[in-house]
Amino acid sequence: RAMTALLPGGDLTMPAGYTHNLVGIPLYLWEDYRAALNHIRTATRAETRIANLLHGVAITGPTGRLSAFPAESVTWLDVAPPDVEAQFIQALEGAADSVVVWAPTDEHLGQRPRLVSLVRRLYEPEARFGDVEIWRRR
Repeated sequence: RAMTALLPGGDLTMPAGYTHNLVGIPLYLWEDYRAALNHIRTATRAETRIANLLHGVAITGPTGRLSAFPAESVTWLDVAPPDVEAQFIQALEGAADSVVVWAPTDEHLGQRPRLVSLVRRLYEPEARFGDVEIWRRR
């Protein structure tokens, strides 16, 4: 049930097993995550690229959108070599039709000051669902 809830068009009622309080991992309230997915599904075009800066949750697959990054989310940078971040920055700079999904206060973003600076320079707030924010390219 948890997996089918994340499929495009899936039932987004809270699936059994979902938690938002794992130690050391900033997860988000189901209602906020679900609202963000619904917003992306309805307020973006199929061609709009998604830059997922949320830690530990999928956005592109459940919304049926492609990533603006070389991987699904910034979470990949936790295990990738340090120089890979430059590829993420370059990809985001080149993604004209794109939105960023993030929680600007998440502690893990402190490790990515160049990426955060780029988002603040090129994007502006569009929607907020609890801690989850969606920013659209200016």
